[in-house]
Amino acid sequence: MTMPQLQVDACLLCDYITSSEGGKSVLVGVYAREVVLAAQPPSMIPLFLHIGFLPLTAKGVVTIRFVKPDRDVLFSARGDFDVPSGPSKTMMIQVNLQIPPVVPYPGDGTYSLVIGDENGDLFSKDFKLEVGVPSSATASFNLQVKLGA
Repeated sequence: MTMPQLQVDACLLCDYITSSEGGKSVLVGVYAREVVLAAQPPSMIPLFLHIGFLPLTAKGVVTIRFVKPDRDVLFSARGDFDVPSGPSKTMMIQVNLQIPPVVPYPGDGTYSLVIGDENGDLFSKDFKLEVGVPSSATASFNLQVKLGA
């Protein structure tokens, strides 16, 4: 079995991403697992993707696919990474990109973000995309925080 070239640490879909001067990613409008639109748009809405991954090899490939419910690929990207000093347990590579909004709106359903390396898929996360009213739920969460001395 071939060793994976990367380990996905974060995969977030949001309305917009920018970067600060210090290299920090600023994510706006992060979607949990559901994207609900008030009305059907003529084309795919602009969505941004944030991926954080740990390189497990000094050089490798990252592949990204946004897959429609019928399993056709709506968007794909491929990139190479090179870590001359070799991977470390604390190094994370961040990828911020926009899913192009130029395609016609593909319809409601469950879409998948699939991330892999040149040997195959390593990670998948589903997002529901639909036109309608956002589902609402009420929950209670109590958190006790203790600070050390």
